[in-house]
Amino acid sequence: MEGLEVSEVNFSETLKNKDFRMDSDFWTKQPKKNPHLRYRKIGDILMGSQYGISVSMNEDNIGYPIYRMNEIHNMLCDLSADKYADISIMNLKNLN
Repeated sequence: MEGLEVSEVNFSETLKNKDFRMDSDFWTKQPKKNPHLRYRKIGDILMGSQYGISVSMNEDNIGYPIYRMNEIHNMLCDLSADKYADISIMNLKNLN
């Protein structure tokens, strides 16, 4: 059973979940925090956000960088975006 992890959760904890889930995917381990960093909720530092745009993106640096949820790893945000969208300045302003 090498590589498997097991965690035990009290049944009463499921009552705190609005979906009353108790499947294995719901109970994931807590992320490890670096004690030398100060963590903040992403909503406290964002000026705005939008889920997705309706244009294809590229990795050729053509257009404006689009910061996606894929740029967040282990509770840390990458400093740059991997994808770009070739959109007009008007469309960019509409995204904000």
